[in-house]
Amino acid sequence: MWVGENESVKSWATVLNGLKKRGVEDIFIVCTDNLTGFSSAIEGYFPKPIFRTASFISCAIPASYVFYKDLKTLMANLKAVYAAVDEPVALDALDTFSERWDKKYPRISQSWRDNWANLSTYFKYPQEVRRLIYTTNTIEGFN
Repeated sequence: MWVGENESVKSWATVLNGLKKRGVEDIFIVCTDNLTGFSSAIEGYFPKPIFRTASFISCAIPASYVFYKDLKTLMANLKAVYAAVDEPVALDALDTFSERWDKKYPRISQSWRDNWANLSTYFKYPQEVRRLIYTTNTIEGFN
């Protein structure tokens, strides 16, 4: 654990440099909630990490644009996307979500499509691994 004053590129560089000095040679997957400066910093220290945006943050941001009366149903429909068994099923669920909600909330499905490369990373892994990289809540709970 590191204590830092902020989440700048410089702050993250200190953390990543510390990991390198302790013998970490590569990081294969990074589960993040889009912390400021983190992606830029990590790419400077490790060759080609795969980034995974935590599903919760991806849902929480769109949820802030939704009327309360629609929230429960909309989030259940969105869960069909991120809880799908594989990527093709998830993309079908996103299409279904779009058909249902785009007239009222067009930015949500567009945001998911724009960020699909990072959001869909976990479909490349078996279910057991997906549980570990699905969200950053375990780490945040520890902190």
